[in-house]
Amino acid sequence: MKNKRLNEVNSLRYWSIILLWRHRNRVIIGALLVFLTAAFAMALLALSGWFITATALAGISVAAGAMLALDIYLPGSGIRFFALGRTVSRYMERLYNHDSVLRQLSLIRQQLFRGLSTFRASELKKQTNADWLSRLTADLDSMDSLLLRLLLPPFAAVLGLILLSLLVSLWSYTAALFFIYFNLILELYDFHPVSSITAKR
Repeated sequence: MKNKRLNEVNSLRYWSIILLWRHRNRVIIGALLVFLTAAFAMALLALSGWFITATALAGISVAAGAMLALDIYLPGSGIRFFALGRTVSRYMERLYNHDSVLRQLSLIRQQLFRGLSTFRASELKKQTNADWLSRLTADLDSMDSLLLRLLLPPFAAVLGLILLSLLVSLWSYTAALFFIYFNLILELYDFHPVSSITAKR
């Protein structure tokens, strides 16, 4: 049991220090692209909600006999801009982060084959071909879970939380603090099951 935990710690140290730290600039840029996609999505949701509410209030006011003018072109163009920005940023984020994962996998496999070349034929025969194939393909799932599912989404969520809190603080500091506290509880509650599932895998 102790050896298994030691292997897990060494594996985590390898993934985080050797791979992620070596590509830290790409990881940071990928995280910012994830945050940009989330920011476009939040802006699209906020503007769409405001536009729907304003249109409903304008219709009620006109039905009640009030004279009211509503500009539909500026919000409509804003909705199109945020929708297009979300699509483009999502595509760029997926392309960039998956390229980062493939770059890291290339380093893993170079080191793996370099290590295998030092083994004797008798040592290689101790494992079946299926076991070696499983080891060669398991790194892809590990990198996908570590970077794309475990690290980047919480980072983008924290940045989005800070951005929304700053916007809410323009109206009420108390509401902004309550918003941060409530969302941090939700983030911690959602983060632990994901990390435990990834650790089991």
